[in-house]
Amino acid sequence: MKWWRTASFYFRINVVIVSSVLLLSVALSGVVFVHNRMLLEKELDKRGAEIGNSIAAMGSESIILDERFVLHEIAAKTRRTSDDIRYIMIVDYAGEILAHTFGDGFPAGLPLELPPGLPRPDAGGEGAYAVTRYRSNEGPFREVVVPVERGAVGYVRVGLTEQDMRHILEKNIKNFSLITLVVCLLAAVVATRLAYRIVHPIDQLAQAAGQIRQGNYGVRIIPDDQAEVGRLAAAFNDMAAALTRKDDENEHLLTALRDKDALHVRLLQKVISVQEDERKRISRELHDEAGQSLASLLAYLQLLLAGEVTSNQREAIRQLKSLVVEILGGLRKMAVELRPPALDDLGLVPAMAKYVDSFALQRDLTAIFAPEDDNPELDPAVALALYRILQESLTNVARHAQAKAVRVELAAEGGEIALTVSDDGRGFDATTLPAMLQGEGSLGIYGMMERAELLDGTFRIESRPGQGTTVRVTLPRRLG
Repeated sequence: MKWWRTASFYFRINVVIVSSVLLLSVALSGVVFVHNRMLLEKELDKRGAEIGNSIAAMGSESIILDERFVLHEIAAKTRRTSDDIRYIMIVDYAGEILAHTFGDGFPAGLPLELPPGLPRPDAGGEGAYAVTRYRSNEGPFREVVVPVERGAVGYVRVGLTEQDMRHILEKNIKNFSLITLVVCLLAAVVATRLAYRIVHPIDQLAQAAGQIRQGNYGVRIIPDDQAEVGRLAAAFNDMAAALTRKDDENEHLLTALRDKDALHVRLLQKVISVQEDERKRISRELHDEAGQSLASLLAYLQLLLAGEVTSNQREAIRQLKSLVVEILGGLRKMAVELRPPALDDLGLVPAMAKYVDSFALQRDLTAIFAPEDDNPELDPAVALALYRILQESLTNVARHAQAKAVRVELAAEGGEIALTVSDDGRGFDATTLPAMLQGEGSLGIYGMMERAELLDGTFRIESRPGQGTTVRVTLPRRLG
């Protein structure tokens, strides 16, 4: 019944109504046919009984006197007066045929003996008769057996054809079928109209719901009446109005959220810009002022060593000189971490290469830097973001990965540039990353994501336990 489930509601209503009327008409036709047949059979039997009683009254004495010619005349005359009488037989009490109307012999299939169950002479009641249905070579017929003097004298057998009865039944059925056809046509018209009245508002509701799904909350339905469908249309209009109000509220909230998000982006960009400027300033101060001061201190210590000092003083000066050299190296390293001069002087690729080499030397692991272009044309903000993301990625490798090798790739892809940092460390379940970002130990990852999103880029981490981790960030080469 898949076709029924996929058929339209309009089609279903028409089929149900027309089918119901048709089935009811067929059932009524059957009932009418059976009822008419029973009535006609009953009337036919009564007619046969009346004819039999009339012959019995006229021929009773002739049966007793065995006046067969008189009985034959009575039977023949009665036979000629009615077209539905096929034959008349008059028999005595023993069943011997005294007169009949078969001029050319008895038809095949007609029993000549009396049927069982006839009224006997000792039975009470007047007007009793028996009806038997036979089928001969001439077709079916009904035989009504009427006793003469309660069967003490004989019996009159009247054979009636069913042809007229069949014609009447066929005519009645034909008329009833014609009426049924007209009723079915009227039912189809009524069903079509009713289905339209029901389906049309529902179809309007479906179309309106489709428009609402597309975002058109201003759609409304004009109800045709105040019944259930009309109330449903009114409820739909109320819902659409409520959705319109909610949409307006959401639009206001969304506008406010966009403004707030834009303000947040500008503020974050300003924070990052100020942070980088502060890093640059501190790096310059460490390199120029603190570095120069420590260099001057080294020069003074060297002069002290060249003068006349005791051996204990010389050893103390040498230890102090080593400490100053160590402090100066730490300051220079800190200055480079804060703002690498190579990034401003030489560009992104040399700065990355130097940082990767330094990282591999400090962490005692294998690090490969594979840039596709030695001098890609990048916006300064993009170059700085890629460098900071590289720093944070390698810092995470050093802290968590327990890796033995790291590979850094830098490749241009049309108007974008992609940085990929892969390690062979212990990895983690990347599906837990959203939960990890809620913790305090994931600020580095969150910072990388923020840098990528601020520049309209993408940031992705791929990792599995025991299979290492890959960080890939894609940024536009030029900012709008």
